[in-house]
This record gives sequence, structure tokens and C-alpha cells, in this order.
Amino acid sequence: MNVPSKLRPLAAALLLSACAFEARVPERLAVLCDATARCPSGYACHPRLLRCLRDGSGDGEAPRLLSSRLSAEHLRSGELLRLSVEVSEGLALPPDVTVVQAGRSAKATPTQGPTGTPPTYELAYRVEAGADVEGLAQLVVDLIDESGLEAVGQPAGTFTVDFTPPQPRSVAFVGPRASRSDGGARESLDVAPTDSVAVRVVMSERVRPGAALRAVSTGCGDEATFEATSNAGGVLDFAAARPGRVGCTYELRLRGVLDLAGNATATPELALAA
Repeated sequence: MNVPSKLRPLAAALLLSACAFEARVPERLAVLCDATARCPSGYACHPRLLRCLRDGSGDGEAPRLLSSRLSAEHLRSGELLRLSVEVSEGLALPPDVTVVQAGRSAKATPTQGPTGTPPTYELAYRVEAGADVEGLAQLVVDLIDESGLEAVGQPAGTFTVDFTPPQPRSVAFVGPRASRSDGGARESLDVAPTDSVAVRVVMSERVRPGAALRAVSTGCGDEATFEATSNAGGVLDFAAARPGRVGCTYELRLRGVLDLAGNATATPELALAA
């Protein structure tokens, strides 16, 4: 192309300007990438976000986990754990929450967020028998902000997985004239109508309040109700205002027993050998 002699200096300046042009990505525009070579000059491809980030962008401070709240501390099979995570700044991705148990790990599912200030995210995790294992589970959170700075392995709480219904380990009378019989396999108690009677049941684990104990006669057609007086560390104490009829034999039946995860015994009432 012939350029008039008077315009040649201007054409040369424009050409040099074009050669010196540097691409800039608007702050709000996300440029996807799979390698830094695909990003404009001065940008790098973040390996987790898979987008081009400008060198030196951000405030230089990694995000922080401010608080976390769990919907429950003990969970049985089929129950949903809800987790609320509050962080110090907006994130490029929802919090990555890992449930760590003995010999396995799994991911919680983001359900909502961010909301409020500071930003809060909601996640959920469903406990399933066969997938989860009984015992203590830890929650670990990884965070990544808009500038690609990361905070990895932040503890967010613990909960206990429990699939096993509670069972009585021992039963004992606490009161006057208690005596062993049948070689120690069973325990009997001779009482007068004015005696107060108490029964202590030691469970295999801690249980929720609300357990009840009934003394049902096997031949006299009578029944006595024991009121719970104490529930500490899996030890249940019951007291009866009226021990029952003189000369009657009673079978103790425990009902309404739930462990801290909500597991119930297989039958509505458990017959106790006492």
C-alpha cells in the first residue's frame, strides 16, 4: 500500500502503538483457562479456579473461617447434618467441607450462600449406614477467595455417628433387704408395703431424658410405675412411690429409651432380668 510521504510518520507511530498493545481483562470478566499460556500477559491460570488471574491481584490476605454451627452433635443413619459456615470475605467457590472419619472421607454439599455480612454459607451432609462408620467425625474446611488465595484444612467442628440402639448392661435394686438369688443371675427384693423401692439400670451408652420403668405383675394383675429420678452418663435411677402388692412377682420393663443420636431399642419395651 502506498502511503503519501506526509502521512508516513503518523502511520509509523500507529504501527508502533499496535505492537506495544497489552491486553487487560476487566475486573469482573472471568477468562477461563487450562494453562497460563492461554492467559493474557501479566495473568496466570489458577489451577483450582481454572481462570486467568492478574499477578498481584487481591488484598494479599487469605480468607478465614470465622465460625461454624452444626445442627446436631449425634446423628444416626438417615439423618441430615446441616452446617453453617461464616467466613471473613467473599469466596470464589463455596466452602469445600470434608467429613473425615476413621479410614474414610466424604464431602458435604453446598445448599445456600453467601448471605449476610460477613458472608455465610450453608452445607448439608446425610449420614448413611454402610457408607459412614460409627464414632467421631471431623469437619475440615478449605476456602478460596476471588484472588485465588487459599486457606486449607481449617477445623469446623465434630459430630458422633451412632447406629447402635442402647442396651441395658446391668439392673440392680437400691433399697432395704435386697438379696441375690438363682446363683446371681437374677435379683429379688422382699419389701413391705411401706418400703420405698429404687432401681438402677446401667445402659450401654448415654441416653436422652424420658425413659420410663414399669413393674408388671406376672400373676397378680398389678402394675407399678417407677419415675426417673436421675439420668447421668448412661446410669438411670428410678424410684417407685408404691412398690406393689405383697407376695406378687413383678417383671421390670424399660420403655422410651433413646440414645443421644435418637436410636431406639428394637422393641417398645425391654424386659429386664431383675
